[in-house]
Amino acid sequence: MFLESTAIALEDVVIGGTNVIDPEIFEETNEVVWQDAVTLNIWLCKVDPQTGRFIPPDGKGQLVRLGSQAGGNAAPPWWDADGWGSLNGPEFGVNANGRYIYMTVRDGQGVNQVARFGPLGTSNPVYTQLTTGGSGRGGALPTTYADFLVGATVTLSNDILPTWRFDNQSNLDNPLNMDAFGLKGPRWVPGQFALTTILRDSQKTLQAAVADLANNQYTILTNDAGDKTDAIIFDAPELGTKALMCITGKNKNQIAVYRQSSPFWTRIATIDAPKFPLGGGRTSSIFLAEPFFYRGKTYFSFAVGKIAGFSLLSPSRIYVASLENPNPVQACRNGLSFRFDPEVVVLNDKVYLYYYEFMSLNLGALFGGGPGTPFTTRLRLVTDFLPDAPASTAAPAAATAPSSARETVKARIAR
Repeated sequence: MFLESTAIALEDVVIGGTNVIDPEIFEETNEVVWQDAVTLNIWLCKVDPQTGRFIPPDGKGQLVRLGSQAGGNAAPPWWDADGWGSLNGPEFGVNANGRYIYMTVRDGQGVNQVARFGPLGTSNPVYTQLTTGGSGRGGALPTTYADFLVGATVTLSNDILPTWRFDNQSNLDNPLNMDAFGLKGPRWVPGQFALTTILRDSQKTLQAAVADLANNQYTILTNDAGDKTDAIIFDAPELGTKALMCITGKNKNQIAVYRQSSPFWTRIATIDAPKFPLGGGRTSSIFLAEPFFYRGKTYFSFAVGKIAGFSLLSPSRIYVASLENPNPVQACRNGLSFRFDPEVVVLNDKVYLYYYEFMSLNLGALFGGGPGTPFTTRLRLVTDFLPDAPASTAAPAAATAPSSARETVKARIAR
């Protein structure tokens, strides 16, 4: 079933400098790490909790790593003439020694490797390449276990096979069984040394599963009809237990939400893709969905568009829905640009949603290694999209944080 979304008054403005992609926000310190889509430089800055805007305004606070288009070795976000890129932008990771930025870089042979920079907030953060050799590793997603003496990362290889490793055994690639991929890949489970994955059951249906890494045990969590991808386990505040979300339905047009139970988790909510005029008989798909938490309730942010074939030329829009009310609400301005990677944070009880949109696309440069810039982007900030959230203020200030989508899940892992 497709629903008409209910749009409410919101503010959707351009922030940051040009070509900001994949910003990640660490709420506890109000830090933002992001990558430049053209130079591929990686930058660290602050976010103002009163406005959601970057400090400094262009986001270029501290240069973490020069990009491969600027004389450095930070890898491109997707692919270029040399092959696959990072498959993910820079991420924050935490262990007992502090917080770090993890990234994908190209080694001297042009092979993707995992590197990190930190500890942040110290007088002498250090850049360290963690992996060497192999066929390439990208898309590093680190743990945020504050009591771990050594962190761990999960990555995808150049042939899209997931592996994980401890930072001090960085060339020991431990395989992760996974039968299908969405756009999110495996995710760390809050409070457990475990990863979500997707496995086929006895009926060949793709189901959400969890991998207990300490014991090398796999458990399928769902058993209902329909293939699933993009599984994320989170702590649902209103349930007092863990919950699971994944993308399912025909053409990936639904978010399914499950409550922890035994032997299989119980489906408690379904969020249907809203109607969206794509043209050409195209069907709406949901992609890049994540949970976030506000005032004791669980919400979900996601993009809706034509994701089959992953066309950067297709229009898409950003929506939010809640566990309490699964009716999607449009959380971006109208228009037909391609909007990507919504990220929600809650700072000082104010809710901010970030996404970036593609402004130009050079297919020859993107796929064929031709001359020119593969694409250009701009970052947008959305406020006042939740009816019960207080409005943001207009002028930039300083910083302090607490709760979001991907980063909230990470923060809960660390506790």
